[in-house]
Amino acid sequence: MQPGRASGTDADLISRSFSAPELFTEIYRRHRDAITAYATGRVKGHRIEDVVADVFVAAFRSRHNYDLGEANCLPWLYGIARNVLRNEYRWWQRHKPSKVPIDVADGIADFADEVVDRVDAEALLAHISPIIVDLRDEERVSLELLADGLSYSEIAAELGCEVGTVKSRISRASAKILGQHEGTDQ
Repeated sequence: MQPGRASGTDADLISRSFSAPELFTEIYRRHRDAITAYATGRVKGHRIEDVVADVFVAAFRSRHNYDLGEANCLPWLYGIARNVLRNEYRWWQRHKPSKVPIDVADGIADFADEVVDRVDAEALLAHISPIIVDLRDEERVSLELLADGLSYSEIAAELGCEVGTVKSRISRASAKILGQHEGTDQ
């Protein structure tokens, strides 16, 4: 363990932070890179740091609501990040509609970019972006969380559903994307 680092699971640290709030900084150290990566695909420029800070401030303030039975808090942080980004998007829609720093549909276009980058087929983007936008919210969110590196069980915990439900949503979304894309080549 590195000097100045607290040990234990995320749940242990959150629990101990009730009486020693400074321990929550270890949660930030452990997960800031993942949350930064998540925000990077959804906001532009300097706002990334602000969004990440807002996520951890919100997490700190709501840590009493964290389910201490979950050892890893990353899925919880992703949920907070989604809410922060949704609020950011709404604020920009109301106050700066001509300068929205978040891509349309709460990051869907950037998600499509990431999918295309992963399969190294940039020409596919023009065909699948509209398809992803048309996915049901639970299918799109499941795909986003999978693309962000969460396991099926972490996605299920984040979304409050069964692992089988997550697998079904991802399967349906994949079939829609593949089916509609294949249809564009004919």
